[in-house]
Amino acid sequence: MNQRLVIDPLRLLGRWLNEVDPLPLMTLGTIGVDGTPNARSLLLSSFSDGQLRFHTDVRSRKVAEMRRHPDVSLTIAWAALGRQVVVRGRVEEEDASRSAAAYALRPYYLQLLAWQNTPQAAELPLDARRRSWEQFADLHPPGSLAPPTTWAGFGVSPRKITFWFADDQGPSNRHEYERTGDAWSRTSLPG
Repeated sequence: MNQRLVIDPLRLLGRWLNEVDPLPLMTLGTIGVDGTPNARSLLLSSFSDGQLRFHTDVRSRKVAEMRRHPDVSLTIAWAALGRQVVVRGRVEEEDASRSAAAYALRPYYLQLLAWQNTPQAAELPLDARRRSWEQFADLHPPGSLAPPTTWAGFGVSPRKITFWFADDQGPSNRHEYERTGDAWSRTSLPG
């Protein structure tokens, strides 16, 4: 496939994401409240309206960091396909109705996790955590849970996207797209 034929990086990103199922894990890079870099892996919920979307607990460290420094990076690697994309952009919190709609599409396990992954539960011994989980699940069968108030969605609007892909017959390729207004410019970089 000749990647150069695709001019719109959002379209290329959408194509890469649509080639795998389920959506991949991604690494969210933030600036810590102490000014040092921080990163963690999380689930990519969707790619829509030009944003990469994910959901998390508002009590988390990453949310505190994003609220303080809304410029973030996302890295998605497909090792088996010899691909990686790095997105740099600004993060925004979704409205509650959009987050609720995404919660309804989550697997039951992740819906339970949104309720049970609390600071109090983290302090419990493993057997007590598991008992609490089972009791909560017994009281809340699949399809009965609304999202907790601590669950929220976020979208990253890309300003810069770097695509890297391997070439088994030569040097790897790296193309960086930068958005200025509504237009994208592309720079080819050493792999």
